Order: sequence, then C-alpha cells, then structure tokens
Amino acid sequence: MSRNLLLLFLGVAAATQQHAATQQHAATQQHAATQQHAATQQHAQHAQHAQHAAIHQQAGYGGETEDAGYEAAPTAYEAAPVAVAQPSICYTGQCSKHAPCYNRQSGTCVGKVGAAPMFRYEAAGYETAEDGEEVPHYRRLQYYDENVRLRCPPGTEDTKDWSMHKQTVLWVGFGFLFAPALCFLWRSFDDMKDGKKAVKGSEEAINVRINAGMVNMVASLAYLAMATKHGYTTRCNGRDFYYARYVDWIITTPLMLYDLAVVGGSDFNTRLFLCGIDIIMIVSGLIGSLVEDSGAGLGGTNEKWGFFGFSMLCFIPVIYFLCANNGDGKQTLLGTLCNGLGVFCSSNTSNEPRAKTYQRAMNLTVMTWIVYPIIWILAEGTGTISVEGENIAYTVLDILSKSIFGWLIVFQNWHLGAGVALATTASSVL
Repeated sequence: MSRNLLLLFLGVAAATQQHAATQQHAATQQHAATQQHAATQQHAQHAQHAQHAAIHQQAGYGGETEDAGYEAAPTAYEAAPVAVAQPSICYTGQCSKHAPCYNRQSGTCVGKVGAAPMFRYEAAGYETAEDGEEVPHYRRLQYYDENVRLRCPPGTEDTKDWSMHKQTVLWVGFGFLFAPALCFLWRSFDDMKDGKKAVKGSEEAINVRINAGMVNMVASLAYLAMATKHGYTTRCNGRDFYYARYVDWIITTPLMLYDLAVVGGSDFNTRLFLCGIDIIMIVSGLIGSLVEDSGAGLGGTNEKWGFFGFSMLCFIPVIYFLCANNGDGKQTLLGTLCNGLGVFCSSNTSNEPRAKTYQRAMNLTVMTWIVYPIIWILAEGTGTISVEGENIAYTVLDILSKSIFGWLIVFQNWHLGAGVALATTASSVL
C-alpha cells in the first residue's frame, strides 16, 4: 500500500514538472515572437520614413531630414588617363650633313629618306602587230615618279637652314670693311693747316674721320670673329644666333649718328640724345632676339615682339631727327619735312658742301637702316629666311651703311666753304 502511494506521488511530481517546463517554453517563444514583430515594425517605419524623406528632397522641399540609419555605399570612380607631353631636347648643333634630321623628343639625328615609289596602271587598248592585225593591249604596272626626293622622316626637322655651311660671305664682309677702315684712319692724319694756321672746321673733320675708321674697324673685327666660326651661339630651337653683330652695332651705330650730327651742325644735346636712344634701341632688339618662349604666361613668343616694338619706338625719333635736319643745324618743321619727301627726307636743296654731304650720308643711312628691322622680322622674329640668307642680307647692309657712308663723309671737304671745297675736290678723292 505504501509502495503504491509513493509511485502515485512520484507520478504527480513528474507531471507537475513537465507542465511547468511546457509553460516556460511557450512563454519564451511568445516573447521572442513579440520582439521579432516589434523589430520588423520598427524597420518598416524606418524604411517608410527614409522613402518619404527622399520624396521630399526630390520635390524641392527644404529642411533637414533625419538619418534613416543606413549609410550609402561609396561610389568608386576610375581616374581618367592624363597625357603628359614629353619635354623637347635642345638642339646643340650635333647633326651633320649626312644626318640632318633632328628629333626633338629623343635628341637624335637621322638621315633623310626617300618617298615610297608610286606605281600606276597603264590604260588598256590595242596594239598593231607587224602584220597589221590588232592585238589586245593589256594593262601593265608602270613606275609613276622617276624623281625621288629625299626628305626628313615624320617627327623630325631639317636642320639645313639653322646654321652657316660656308663662311664665304662673312670673309667678303670682313674685307670690304677692313680695307676702308685703313683708308679712313689714314685720311685722319692729313695736314689740315693753311701755313701755320689750322683750317676752320678741321678739328671736326678729323674727329669724323677717326670715328668713321673706328666704325669700320670694329665691324671688321666682328666679321672676323664670325668668319672664323666664333661670335655666335646655338639657341635651343636650333637656329644659330650671331651675337657679335649686336656687339658691333652697340659700338658703331652711336658713332655713326654722332658723325652725322657733327656734319649736320647739330648741338651737343641732340648728339647726346641720338647716341643714347640708339643704344637703347639696339639693346632692346638684342633682348628680343634672345627670347624664345614666354616666361610671363603671354603665350608663344609674344614677349619677343614686345621688345621689338620697344626698339621701334626708339627708332622713330632717330629717323625723325635725321630727316628734319637741314645740314646747317636747323630743324625742318614736320609739314615742310613731308613736302620734302621727293628728295627722300630733308627738303633742303642747298649747294653748301656741308648740307650736300649731310644730305647724301643721311639718305643712305635712313634707307639702309629701315631695312634692318625687316630682316630682323624675317630672321630672328619668324625664322622665314635661313641663317645663311640672314647673314648675306646683313653683310650687304653693313657694307653699304658703314663703308659707303664713311666714304661720303671722309672724302668730302664738307668742313670748308663752297669756294675752297670746290678748289680742293680733286685732291680729296683717291
């Protein structure tokens, strides 16, 4: 009996414990389901709120929007390729006549190549045989161009026009400047005394002759330097630049203007102004010749033309003062000067030796000096003409403006009166 009661109590306890476990498991599942449902609802609310914020933003409504709790995925952009130009290599005269084509990217020289031969088909037709029967004439492949020209390969430049190949023209210039220099200096030692008394104006004449001799002597030295392959440098663009010319011009052109001012009877202030403005003109042209690329962001070689324009501004008053002088120290008014352009510049037609000598020397100077800027534009400015053509043009101008100019003022007795000068004309010319 007691045994049965014990089994009954054990069964009731086990049933009670199993019921409690079942209730606890059900409660746990219900709590988890409740939490999951709440999270789902909260997530739906956040998504709906973010959707509304996006709609408001697209519609143009202002105001700040709340963070939806999600970060936007980062967008990756691939960088576009950037083309970097390879810097060019300066030309230093390394190309020979056998390999005259220069590549600025590699700095190498290559020879010229011939163009590919061109062919064409001959027109079809009929030929007549010896027996008079026509025979069909078929198209045949024929060579088209018989004259094949050599040219530089693509990507290279021909260096033929960048330098002098022969210095013959420079030696000619040296000869035609050095010989007159000796003559002019020899004439400066002539005895200009009438008995024991110096001839009136002889001191001015001696000064002019010495200056004319020095002008040609300095110019001949410059040509000697250039003829012996000195006095020049090769610029980065490959073109030879003869700086010896500018050294020559800085020294000689003020002396020439001084001689003209003395012959023309100008005062000291006019002589000083002409010499000073002339030096500034030459220096400005020298700077413009040395400028290759812009350093101030102006693009290209605009600065070169700025210096050239500055030089021309200095050149205008030089030409004006030369043309306005009558040869007797008096200035011609601008209106009268324009009316006198029939005799080129000055309207003075005096028969006085001083005025006539000044007229001839001044006209020669103005005509030759006007051509110099034109050659500068074609050579240093644009590179239109070759270095050899540039040297030929400058040599001709230098001989005319220095040797012929010196002959006009040295072998004329402009310092004497009309009657005395006429009596001594025969002895004044070699």
